[in-house]
Amino acid sequence: MIARGFILNRLAEALGATRMGWILGVVGQGLIFGGAHWYQGLAGVIAITIVGALLGFAYLKAGRNLWVTIITHGIVDSVAVTAIYFGVGPGP
Repeated sequence: MIARGFILNRLAEALGATRMGWILGVVGQGLIFGGAHWYQGLAGVIAITIVGALLGFAYLKAGRNLWVTIITHGIVDSVAVTAIYFGVGPGP
């Protein structure tokens, strides 16, 4: 909610709320979202930055509906935790 509901909107408004402003806002919030996951290492930051940008574009495509990104984020995290539990994904 913070990355897309607040940061993305503030960045886009600061950049003029044009099409390019929204695109740069998505990229910016993706970088911030990815950076907040630094504890996952560089590969994690890169992956989460991409996921954050994709969720940002999904948020815009859904008419700035946060529920789309909240549910998607929950599914992604659930699949990741399940994969780690079964030894399929990267673990600690």
